[in-house]
Amino acid sequence: MHSPAPRALALRTTSAIYPGNAEHISAVRADLRALLADCPMADDVILCASELAANAALHSDSRQPGGTFTVRTMISPGHYVRIDVEDQGGLWEPAVSNPDRHHGLDILCALARDWDIEDDQVNRTVWAVFDWASVVTVSRHSQGSRRWTVVVDGGQLRKLRRQHGLARKELAGRAGISLHTLSRLERQQNASCRTRTVARLAAALGEEPSSIAPGIGEHTH
Repeated sequence: MHSPAPRALALRTTSAIYPGNAEHISAVRADLRALLADCPMADDVILCASELAANAALHSDSRQPGGTFTVRTMISPGHYVRIDVEDQGGLWEPAVSNPDRHHGLDILCALARDWDIEDDQVNRTVWAVFDWASVVTVSRHSQGSRRWTVVVDGGQLRKLRRQHGLARKELAGRAGISLHTLSRLERQQNASCRTRTVARLAAALGEEPSSIAPGIGEHTH
């Protein structure tokens, strides 16, 4: 007799609509935190979803009176998480209108396995897929097309931290990494670390990932 798959491993899908303003970005994070409680990549997924929600709420037509944006989540435990953020279209100009803010799509590029933007006459959807595993087993010397480590410019990282007036302990806390890791990255001119670490540091600094790891584009895609 055929046995159904364990409920814990079943595909889970959710969809939530939020008012198109910045006040509800924290609600997106809170809702995803509950949904991804058992996912080792939860912090990275939530970081990227927060960036996409911010783009929708601040820079799309969803910000108009009565506007909304939608966050859809597909979770395959042990395999992947997919996030879709749909806004109500319009021109995106985050880099132009707010040059001091880090670029959410650069963070997405560094952390997601795959992502894309689908745009029609009315709505725009940005989707991203993240591997479930917390430890990537692909070797940096793999023959595959994707690498999971990048080289950090320690001097530039230290310079940007000081420019933003942050102590090491404060930056490490914002980025969700250990003080030991941050100290190592700053001390060494060409230290290796995971792309997700670079993305978290860039987000905490309000910079593009390539500003501290110049080769991140070629390594991740």
